[in-house]
Order: sequence, then structure tokens, then C-alpha cells
Amino acid sequence: MLELVRHADALIENYRPDVMPRLGLGYDALREVNPHLVMLSISGFGRDGPESRRPAHRPIVHAQVGLMARSMRRGKVPNRDLPLSVADTNASLHGPVAPLAAVILRQRAGFGQHIDMAMIDATIATDDQLHYELEDSEDTMSLPNDTWETGVGPILVSADFRYLWQRLTTQLGVAEPTTKGMNKATRIARRRGTVARYMRSLAASRGSYVPHEHRLGTGPAWRVAARTANRSAPGLDRGHRRPCGTNPACHPIALSVFERNQWRQRAGGAPRRT
Repeated sequence: MLELVRHADALIENYRPDVMPRLGLGYDALREVNPHLVMLSISGFGRDGPESRRPAHRPIVHAQVGLMARSMRRGKVPNRDLPLSVADTNASLHGPVAPLAAVILRQRAGFGQHIDMAMIDATIATDDQLHYELEDSEDTMSLPNDTWETGVGPILVSADFRYLWQRLTTQLGVAEPTTKGMNKATRIARRRGTVARYMRSLAASRGSYVPHEHRLGTGPAWRVAARTANRSAPGLDRGHRRPCGTNPACHPIALSVFERNQWRQRAGGAPRRT
């Protein structure tokens, strides 16, 4: 091990902070062999503090930073781990950046350094929703995107529901199901129920591409487009094809900004700025 360190540029390890020194491989010992060594240590909670020696796996970090609770609360799902490894991925993405910077510094200053990376720190640093948690201000967030069941499978509509409702009622003839005397919660529930029924009524033949631009006008209007599995929209890059078999409902269909602008241009409208 020491012979490898003697000729190494960098060393990356992810033991608990007490393990490497206990094995005689702490940074102080290694830099005696190679003063130019850059060492990155990734652990759950960092090398200092009361939790430094705790073992950590992704669900532990997900739970401790509140990601599991947030997913349960916002998504109305059971309290369980996330379906992806946020903690591991964030630490592994942040991790290589610091040694690369340290190598550049070494070229100028002539010495290596030991970098401490905590999974919990990397997860918090990349949490773009954390300020809502800290300020208890989730009510100021934009409305979440909705996924609707249709005749061609689930479709994700990336639009404020209020705008979607306005377009459906003014462009597609969807009737207003509420009356003036109803309270806000009842109006919202009835409108959402109406949209759900309308979306379920949309149907297309299997494997077809069905743009509804002609129904919604050519200006900066909301567009509905349904693309079933393994079919790309006309004029779009083939990289948009989804290799998910022949089942048209295998994945929700998300409309990217690029795709929406392509459809607008083909219909004679101007691309929307983002």
C-alpha cells in the first residue's frame, strides 16, 4: 500500500474517519511517504463532530436530512426510502471536483492536502428545495406538475393547473362545473375532476403520434401532445425515442421545452423563451 502511495497523485477512500488512521494509513502517515499526495475521504458525517464515527448508507442520509419525510408529505406516498440514491450520487459527483482542484493547487504550491467530504453535506448542498423546509414556506412554491391518465397512457403536463384549466375552457370547450356559491376547495376539486375525465377521454391508436395543436391555436398556448412508446415526433431528433418496449403506457410522457417549441414552430407560432 505504501509503495502505491509513493507514486500516486491521489487517493480516495470512504471508510469511517477512524478506520484509515487505525490501519496506519491516515493522511499524516501517508504524506510522510508522499508529501504531494492528494487524499479524498468520503464518509457519512465527516471526520469531526459527534456523529463522525457513525456508519452511513444512503437511506440513513435520506432520512436524516428529511428527504424521505418530504417525499411522503408532498407525494402522499408511504414513508419509505427514495427510489434513487441521492446521497451516494451527490457525494460521488462533488467528490472528484475537490481533488482535481487540489492537484492544480499542488502544481502551483508544491504540496498535497487531505479533503474531507461528508455525504450529508453534499446532499444538503445540492438540495434546491431546502429553503422551503427551513422557512416553512412550501405554500409559496409553484404548483406541482400533474400526471394525468389518458387513452394513450399517463401524460405529464408541465404547466400550472390554472393555465391548463384556462386553455381547456377557452380553446377546447370544457364546461365550467362550478357555481359562484361554492367554496375554493370544492371548486378546485370539481375542476380537477373535470380535467381528469377529459384526459381519460383522449385516445389514440397504438403507436401513433397525435398532436392537438390545431385545437389550441398557434400562439403561445398550452399544447397537448401524446407520443406512445418507441415513436418519435416528426421532425425531432431520434434521441428522444424511449426504448421501453411496445407498451404505450410504459412511462409518463413529459413534454420538454425543446419539443414544445418544435411543435409551436411547425404550427406557425413563435418559440417560447425560458
